[in-house]
Amino acid sequence: MPTTPVAVITWLDPPEQTDYAVGSAVTWHAAFADRITRQPVNPDIVTFSSSNPPAVSAPTSAVPTNDSTGQYHLDFPITSPGTWLLLVQAQGLPGNVPVGSASLKISAFDEGL
Repeated sequence: MPTTPVAVITWLDPPEQTDYAVGSAVTWHAAFADRITRQPVNPDIVTFSSSNPPAVSAPTSAVPTNDSTGQYHLDFPITSPGTWLLLVQAQGLPGNVPVGSASLKISAFDEGL
């Protein structure tokens, strides 16, 4: 299996937290860099998607913001309790080939539990 040409890192603000109250929001970040040169790169397509069973995984309805070369963020609302899987995928560079992905798992709880 070939190595993906782009490293993908994803994280949330507030940092170092994996459980959130329903109704809160987080800022979801993604960074992309060439695996060899470590220089930031912008993929042709960046997709942020989430799943919260029993829902089916789907791209978020919001478009991520490109803050600078290789840096993206998305304000993401926590809408229901349970375990969420957050996935960032990138395509492009050159010829629209897959270039990498990264994921996070978080938990959401109803207030008062």
